[in-house]
Amino acid sequence: MIKIHVNQIDRNGLRIIGRGSPSDFSLPNEKSFSFVGDISYSIFANLVSGGVIVESNIEADLECVCGRCLAVFRLPVRIPESFHFFENPSSDEIDLTAPLREDILMALPQNFICAEDCKGLCTSCGANLNAEECNCRSEETGSEAWRKLDGLLLDEKTRSKTAARGKKGQNKES
Repeated sequence: MIKIHVNQIDRNGLRIIGRGSPSDFSLPNEKSFSFVGDISYSIFANLVSGGVIVESNIEADLECVCGRCLAVFRLPVRIPESFHFFENPSSDEIDLTAPLREDILMALPQNFICAEDCKGLCTSCGANLNAEECNCRSEETGSEAWRKLDGLLLDEKTRSKTAARGKKGQNKES
């Protein structure tokens, strides 16, 4: 837990620099990522009219599993500035654990991808397309699901209605 004592904040503010384990921040263990080493933080607290304002900088390293190719890779997480206001704290201590944990979790990407140009895995044989070519990839000209839809036989009346709906949707978007 990371706490500051309000009575220790003088007119120049209070700076706290430290390191903590992921468990200090009550961070969950996930299958898609884990923290590598400690989380570094720098906190500056200042008394202001009506409460305490806290500025923090956080740095951590993650070991992640790519959502496309399943490769394990390292991702640095840097949160250069985060601000929190605690209005008239009711006690002498302010627990920063929850706000800092939220800052860390909000800084994480929704999907962990090892590289912008990651090709992922072959949907047929499972080969990592970043590392090797596979024969099934060269045989495919499009997605299997789309090929099945292309094979549907529609009568002329249904095709006309479908085309008209598509044109109406395009007019609304522009």
